[in-house]
Amino acid sequence: MRATQKADSAYLSSIARAARRGELNLKKTPRISFITIFLMIFTLFTFFSAKSEAAYYSTIVVTSSGFSVNGGTTQPLSSLNSYVGDPANSIGILSFGDAIVYPITVYADITGSLSVGSGTAITLASDAGTSGADVTVSGTITGNVAAGTGFVKVNSGGTISGNVTTTTGFVSVDSGGAINGKIGDAAMSGNVTIASSGIVNSSAGTPTITTTGAVNIYGGDVSNRKIYDASSVSLTSGTDLLSTGQYAIDSTRGNVKVEESNVTALMSAITGTGGNVTVTDSDLTVGIWPAPIWALSSIRQAT
Repeated sequence: MRATQKADSAYLSSIARAARRGELNLKKTPRISFITIFLMIFTLFTFFSAKSEAAYYSTIVVTSSGFSVNGGTTQPLSSLNSYVGDPANSIGILSFGDAIVYPITVYADITGSLSVGSGTAITLASDAGTSGADVTVSGTITGNVAAGTGFVKVNSGGTISGNVTTTTGFVSVDSGGAINGKIGDAAMSGNVTIASSGIVNSSAGTPTITTTGAVNIYGGDVSNRKIYDASSVSLTSGTDLLSTGQYAIDSTRGNVKVEESNVTALMSAITGTGGNVTVTDSDLTVGIWPAPIWALSSIRQAT
């Protein structure tokens, strides 16, 4: 330590003597002026501010031949990413037409509506917000869709590969449509409707459908777990509800109706209901055996 201090003192003394003799060579003395530092910081700040500046676009319409912004001239698809690919941006209406084969990933927030046409596939990044937007899918969306007060409608031939949630908005899956993920969470109160040949297939770890709204399935196929916390459940017209967990319909607040349908679970087909259970011309299966009476919280067998 003392040796270092002596060396520093000697170095400073030599500089002072050179300055007095007028022999100090400033070119050999490294220095960065305050102005230089200020200019460097200002340049970096300006660069990053420009990169993250938010922009709002009321309408972006995309077709197979290009896209337009706010009703303006058609631009090439190669320029689309500068609008939808910036997570700082927000878009009121984002519409994708049919048969768009260009790879598209959306990072921007959609506040009004999102529609995806037949034969078109897009990816929703985790940065993309859709809360409050109405989502209509005839093509393919890969990624989670959280519509908040908006609705989610999967048309025939449409697919969402990801989880779907709303707060008060409804979720519907038409015949030939599919959601490869779960529907809802503890905050969802919107209704869920699945038409004949509609498919909902979630992972085994969470309930397939969670909502305090009504669940109506008219001949659809639902797996891999249970319907949970619904105000009422109606399964008709050949619905197949398959749970790889203990229960298939659990903690329903109101009535449960199963008509001409099949319900399968490991322990109880229907449990914890807050109303009546009506089963007509249906198969309730626990494991590989038909469900006994004690597998139901309350049951009235109709003829």
